Amino acid sequence: MKRILWFVLAAAVLLSLVSCGSKEPANEVNVFNWITYLPEDIRAEFTEETGIKLNYEEYDSNETMMAKLKAGARYDVAFPGGDFVPAMISEGMLQKIDHALIPNLSSIDPVVIKLSQAFDKGNEYSIPYNIGTTGIVYWKDKIPNPDRSYSILTRPELKGKIAIMDDVREVFGPALASLGYSGNSIYKDELSAATEVILKWKANALKFDNEQMATLFASKEIWVAMNYPENILAEVDPAIAEQAGFFLPKEGGIAYLDNMVILKNAKNAENAHKFINFILKPENLARICDEFGYPGISSKANALRTSKPFYSSDDLSNREIKMPLYENVALYTRPWEEVIKIGQ
Repeated sequence: MKRILWFVLAAAVLLSLVSCGSKEPANEVNVFNWITYLPEDIRAEFTEETGIKLNYEEYDSNETMMAKLKAGARYDVAFPGGDFVPAMISEGMLQKIDHALIPNLSSIDPVVIKLSQAFDKGNEYSIPYNIGTTGIVYWKDKIPNPDRSYSILTRPELKGKIAIMDDVREVFGPALASLGYSGNSIYKDELSAATEVILKWKANALKFDNEQMATLFASKEIWVAMNYPENILAEVDPAIAEQAGFFLPKEGGIAYLDNMVILKNAKNAENAHKFINFILKPENLARICDEFGYPGISSKANALRTSKPFYSSDDLSNREIKMPLYENVALYTRPWEEVIKIGQ
């Protein structure tokens, strides 16, 4: 009798230990995203709608994201730029995405899907989130009928009234495009010619700048800004916003495409798919773009917006997606730092 009781007690203890060691995985998803890139109310509604807890952290650059991931940080979803996706694929940092679990993928415009093929054929590892490009913002009362061209940056009557984005790729891309070259060129003669174009722009501009440009434009200290329109026009007084114009230069240029990916070591891959699908709902994309002024990746979503986008994804058909330079990065950074930015 005692022996039987001992076996029963032992079995009970063993069952208890097994139970304690095999907890159900937490119903959560861990997301790593850019600063101010997803509205707080959208995050809250994801949990309300799905019951999945959203653990959310932010970073300030693709480089910061990569460094933290390589240091061992574990997330389920990240938002890399298209020029970082190929490296993440080749280094085995991503897992393939099950499109069957993301029915809202169909809401993305075909032109955006086509552009994304440059770095991830078939979108096996990445799903587009946001697209954009630099353009020209200007004051209509100062420049009534501008030619939709980068030539505006060399007009002598605008000397000192122009500011240009302080970003090597976002400046070289337009310069290369103005010469009919690829914005991702790795040919020294083409980059040398583009450097000369940029030097002409510099001679006519007040400065290369990221931090003060929006304020300078809003106060009309500068009349032309080469930057992302959402960055510049957000600072303009709504009472005079109609006086500000914007165009994408006809020569083309380079565009960025940020994406959602699922990390190889994701602990909550199923919930990661649910998160991506939730973001791609047209009504959610519409609210995200309204919040930040992005052009958007979905005409279905744009139809639901309360604000008109500065341009649509269809307007980007003559733009290339920014691609990684790998070992050729010095072809850009050396003339940028040693020739173009000297004296700045």
